[in-house]
Amino acid sequence: MGAMTARDVVAVALVGFAALGAILVHGRPLTWTHWMTHFAAIEALPVLVGLGIAGAFVEATRGQPRRAVWFVAGLSVVALSWPLVGASAQYRRRGRTFSIARWVGFDDLPPVAVKKDVALAPELPDLLADVYTGVGEGPRPFVLVIHGGSWRSGDKGEVPHASRAIAAAGITVFDLRYRLSGQARFPAAVADVKCALGKIRANASLFGIDPARSALLGRSAGAHLALLAGYSAGDARLPPTCGVDDAPVSKIVAIYPPTDLAWCHANPFVPDVGDGISAIEAWLGGTPAEVPDVYALASPTSHVRADAPPTLVVTGSGDGVVRSDNARFIADAFVKHGRKADVVVIPDAEHGFDVRNGGIGEQFSRQEILAFLADL
Repeated sequence: MGAMTARDVVAVALVGFAALGAILVHGRPLTWTHWMTHFAAIEALPVLVGLGIAGAFVEATRGQPRRAVWFVAGLSVVALSWPLVGASAQYRRRGRTFSIARWVGFDDLPPVAVKKDVALAPELPDLLADVYTGVGEGPRPFVLVIHGGSWRSGDKGEVPHASRAIAAAGITVFDLRYRLSGQARFPAAVADVKCALGKIRANASLFGIDPARSALLGRSAGAHLALLAGYSAGDARLPPTCGVDDAPVSKIVAIYPPTDLAWCHANPFVPDVGDGISAIEAWLGGTPAEVPDVYALASPTSHVRADAPPTLVVTGSGDGVVRSDNARFIADAFVKHGRKADVVVIPDAEHGFDVRNGGIGEQFSRQEILAFLADL
């Protein structure tokens, strides 16, 4: 075929990047670093599709186009487009819209007042929250946001664009810092969430909120805490850290939550890139065989009752850290009580799909959450 020209190099490079992206998107991550590149490739899907198409076009304008380059380009574009097709179908089914402007970084949110490191309980100096004051006149409903991190890491303020969006909708947001497993094992974090809820309600006039209109929202381990704290309101086995009323919340939003911890322990991903097994054991103090009662008490599925708060669960079918089966467990638990949880599974979305502002999963989940909280 002769020596490669500059056009050949460009075509091969573009198609090569697209092919590598397809491998990263659909391949099973083997390490945490590999998982991070896999996640980045999913977020860059439209760009990777564009690279494959551009490479095929450049090769097509060559005097003697290589069939191999065309084949790889076509295969890569089809593989990369498949998750986009699934996401697009989900958008249509749920009546949601996707903004290219937001995907490329244009933020359409209005300014929101944020006060950081607000002490919720003087007797507990580490129980802090960032407060996003809701737009509009009070008293406003409020949402307590609980970060993820496998119960052993993470901190408040990790997904600020989501808190800003909720506040812009007129709901005050309290983004909570709670004790991690390295500081105190289960049920300390659950007790902290309940304490924070009670303290916020007790100071409703100070924050300009309506204590009767409340919701919990968590991600990953934080979603587990949101479900557990919300479903176990009033349960003497899981009391608040401080002396407050353990009253129920109006709604719960759980984003990619673990819901049955014994099942999660018995069904890890191989390889377990998120090190989920050790995270569960570190927080609960052993294996399911060693502390079965603790695993049962710590699993939200064990606490679903007929009067459980309305619940929205949003997860991704491609989650490689917390299996999407966990969402089904909540749905099944509600069905046993003649209820229905609103469970939404985003096709091929990964764990953390809402972390990047404007991402495909983030735009979808934001609309789902705001619609669910609209009548809070």
